[in-house]
Amino acid sequence: YGKNRPQCSPLPNLTGWDCRAMVARV
Repeated sequence: YGKNRPQCSPLPNLTGWDCRAMVARV
């Protein structure tokens, strides 16, 4: 539950990707 979660920033799509989208893909 920790490794599958990428670096999520307080702001959505800050790095160019969506945290939720990445987690869903993984």
